[in-house]
Amino acid sequence: MSSHSTKAYLALAATVVVWGIAPAFVRSFSVAVGPWDAMFIRLTLVALMCLPFLPFSGSYIARKDWPRLLLVSWVGIFLYFLGSIYGFAYIKTGIGGVLLAIQPLMVAILAAAIGTDKLTLPVVLGLIVSFGGALYLDIDKTSINSDELFGVGMLLLCDIAFAINIVFSRPLVHEYGAFRITIWTMILTAIPALFFFRPESLSIVANLPLQAWGELFYLGFIGTILVVIFWNYAVGVLRPTTVGASLYVIPLLAAVAGWVVLGESLTMRTLIAGAVILIGVAISEFGKDFGNRERSQH
Repeated sequence: MSSHSTKAYLALAATVVVWGIAPAFVRSFSVAVGPWDAMFIRLTLVALMCLPFLPFSGSYIARKDWPRLLLVSWVGIFLYFLGSIYGFAYIKTGIGGVLLAIQPLMVAILAAAIGTDKLTLPVVLGLIVSFGGALYLDIDKTSINSDELFGVGMLLLCDIAFAINIVFSRPLVHEYGAFRITIWTMILTAIPALFFFRPESLSIVANLPLQAWGELFYLGFIGTILVVIFWNYAVGVLRPTTVGASLYVIPLLAAVAGWVVLGESLTMRTLIAGAVILIGVAISEFGKDFGNRERSQH
């Protein structure tokens, strides 16, 4: 394994851990201030954090790449935030984590549809096993009200947007590097977020409690700027199905974070589901490597 691959896997692991914990803080902050204000506050704050880094990012982006950059920023990332913030405002972290587990399937299908990756048998089998574990995580939740149904729809939107981000950002990361693309996309994402501004937003920011500021720091600097740089680096080096399969660990981490941060239940079902999820990831990854060795021998 090359040094680039090792760094990419480490970056991917850090990203998954941070994003696994993030849903608990997303839900806590979105419920506290409301999803409308959470959209404006989170995205504009992240953009303000990124602005000082822009001169150091090598800010030039070729004109030919701007359509793709805007697609990633305004469709992939903005709709991801929209779906995530509104989804977790109405859905508990355990159920929300299950819905996020659909993301690797979306990534694999979109990557195969545009020809950037192939759906091999080990990948498909691993994705199915992991999705089964994620579904088992909260399969006993059989009743759902209209608010929860809306939350489910928003998290499905989040899944689709995330797949668009992964697949279409990869050439940009190859061309310009993870840091530059992260800074540009985070700044551009704040433009549609300005539509969520209302005069009361400034009063809400001025009166945020210390806990909310801590959640914003985690979600803004650590969970968005720092980790998106790690994520973009991993996306630029590893295959889309590899980074997509790793996301199946997030439901387990989200359930644990919900238990620790929000007092949501953590049962034996969670531990069993987590084991199944990890088995699915192993099938996808080791099966893929085994298939590559078999082809190289022939």
